Parts: sequence; structure tokens; C-alpha cells
Amino acid sequence: MSRMHIAVAVLLVLGPVDVPVLAQTDDAQLKREVAKLFELGKSLKTRAEAKAQFERLQELAPDDGRVGYAYVLVQLKHRHYREAAELLEDVLGKSKNDGKDNLDAWEVKIWLSTLTKRYGTAVAEMRQLRKFLSSRQSSKIPHTQRQEVAEFLGRMCGYLEGIAKQQTRPTLRPDDVRSITAKMTDSEKAAFDRGRNDIIGRLSNQTERTDSLKAEAIRAEAKRRGMRIEELDRRRKEAAAQLAAMEGRREELLEKRKAEIDEITKQEREALAELRTAGTRAVGLRRELAVVDSRIAKLIDRVEHPDTNPIERRHLLDEISRWEIIRARQRTELAGQDTRLAGLRERTAAVRQRKADTENRYDRELGRIDGLRRTMDSIDRDKSLLLTAPIRGNTRRVRAHKSRAIALTNYIKLPIVLDAEKKRLLESFR
Repeated sequence: MSRMHIAVAVLLVLGPVDVPVLAQTDDAQLKREVAKLFELGKSLKTRAEAKAQFERLQELAPDDGRVGYAYVLVQLKHRHYREAAELLEDVLGKSKNDGKDNLDAWEVKIWLSTLTKRYGTAVAEMRQLRKFLSSRQSSKIPHTQRQEVAEFLGRMCGYLEGIAKQQTRPTLRPDDVRSITAKMTDSEKAAFDRGRNDIIGRLSNQTERTDSLKAEAIRAEAKRRGMRIEELDRRRKEAAAQLAAMEGRREELLEKRKAEIDEITKQEREALAELRTAGTRAVGLRRELAVVDSRIAKLIDRVEHPDTNPIERRHLLDEISRWEIIRARQRTELAGQDTRLAGLRERTAAVRQRKADTENRYDRELGRIDGLRRTMDSIDRDKSLLLTAPIRGNTRRVRAHKSRAIALTNYIKLPIVLDAEKKRLLESFR
């Protein structure tokens, strides 16, 4: 907010009348140091240096509120609003009359308290400012400036009233408004009402726009849900038709499955029985072959013994020949038995695999029926949720507009122009 200022209502936290008179050289030095603070405060890259410069200034002039106000302007430039509000509260406490002679500073403080959602503090500050304007101390403030302050207070009250619907508790009570407007002149009250009604009207328009967007989102969501429900109904109908067709085959499938598995199980038992018989015969042949091998070995030992005479050796060799014939026959039978065993093992494995494949085939077929039932249950749950869940219309677009619609900066800008305020502050140093 801009307005002409007169010397008695300096917009600085502390004018020359608020601090002890400094020597010309000291005031000039302080001006240079404040100018350096503004230069360092231009960029966030030199934020640490700016803070160090502010601390140096506090040592040079600990009681001069203009030093703290200069750093407030730096914080405002970088939108460090909470830090600026806390610092400004301290700065205002250093000025005479609690800083009430500094109207712009108080407006900035009220604006910052509102921006940072410290609504109770903002209301208290508005009441305090209005109390000062009703006191004798404010008698020299021009009429036009008083009207501008009244309009500012009206705009702030209008904002707090306008966003009351968005808060869990009222931000401004009727008693607060009466207290703020108490003892206002007719022209001041008119300025207050003008500012208040302007903000309330603009907020109302934005609220209507938010409501319109929300209604549009609700209609769109209702349409989407309707289409989704139609799609679910179509899918359920298809699943129900498939299930009805398959339900009639369920008993048939179970009977066929049992018959096939029983037949394969019978074949499996037969194959296992043959396998056991063949295995038993193979074991017997190996035992008989071991006996023959032992018999032949003993005969060979007798043949090779030096005490065996030629006639006996010839008889022994004939006997060895007979046993070797028997052994050859046994080995041939054992080889055949081993071949038969391998075939029986393959046959048994094949029967078992066929049994597993048959079970899987019927299980898949029967599983489709269970799957269709689960699908229908899932469709019913989804449809029930769509039918019962409330449609709030709180879409991202609505939330974004609602957030913008209640943003203080959309209605009331920072009450000062930073560059102009910096210039004015520097000019306050003689």
C-alpha cells in the first residue's frame, strides 16, 4: 500500500526522535553499514555475511530500532516471513509508545501474522493499532492517512471473515470487529467498510468458483463411476454366463477325473508289481551267478594245484566247462532281466507322469470355475465400493484453486514497497 508520509509519522520503526542524537560521523557510519547490509542481503548466497553484518550493526547501535527494521526488509526480500515477523515484533518493542507511531511497520506486522496463520495475533495487533489511532498520541496523523489505515484494517478483517469457512474455528469474532471499528469517524468507518466489503466480495467470488469446480468434479466423478459400474456389470454378466455353462459340467468333470485317475492308478499298480517281480528275479540271478563264479574259482584252484594228477585235472576241466556254460546262460538271462527292469521303470515313470498330467488338466478345468467365482466376488466388492463411497470432488485441481483462493497475497499485498522503504530508511540517517 502506498501513501504520502509526513515527518511526524515516519514509516520507520524508530525515527531520529526515538533514539539519542548521534554525532554526525556516527550517523554517517551507521548509514554506510546499513547500506552494506542491504547490499549483502540482495542474494541468498551472502545470507551468512548479511546476518554477520546485522549482528555488527546491533553492536554499533543496540538501541536503534532502524537497525532491526533494516534486517526485517532483508528477510522480507527473500520471503522469510516467519523470521521477519519475529524480528519485527522485537523491533517494535524498541520504539517509543510500543512503536505505535510507526503505522507501516504495524501494518507489515499484521500482514505477516496473518500470512503465517497466526490469526489470533493479527487480530490482537489490529485492535492495538486501532486503540492507538483513537488516542491523543495520533492526533497529528493526517485525515487521509487515518482513512488509509482504516481501509487496511477493513481489508484484513474482510479477509479473516472470508476465510472463516475454511478454518476449524472462527478467526474473527463479532466483538473483535466492534472493538476495531470503535471510535472510528464516519469517513473512517466508510473506508473500513469499503476495504472489508471489497475483500469479502472477492473471496466470495473465489469461493463460488471453488464450489463450481467442486460441483464439476463431482459430476465428472459420478459419470466415471457410472461408466465403471456399467463395465463391472458387463464383466459380471459374462463371468456369470461362463460359470453357468461350466457348473453343469462340474459333476461330469469330477466323474471323468475319477474314472481316468482310477484307471491310471490301476496301471501304475500293475507296473509296480511287474517291477517288483522283475527286480526280485534279477536279485536271485545275481546270487546264483555269484555261487557259480565261486564254484568255478575253486575248481580252477584245484586244477592249478601241483598235487593234482593229470587224470583228475582233465575231469576238473570238464566240470569247469559245464559250469561256464551254466554261467553264460545265467549272465544272458540277467542281462535280459536288467533290460526288462529298465523298460518297466520307464513305463512306471510314464504312467505316473500321465497321472500327474491328468490331475493337472482336470484341476485347471475345475479351477476355472473357482476363478470365475472369485472374479464375480471381486466385481461385487468393487461395485459396492463405488456405490457407497462418497463423491467428494476434492480433486487436485479443486485443491489447488482452493489453496489459491484463500491465499492472502492474492488479495492484500505486502503493505510496503521494499526498495522505496530501504531508500527511506537510509534517508533517515543524517
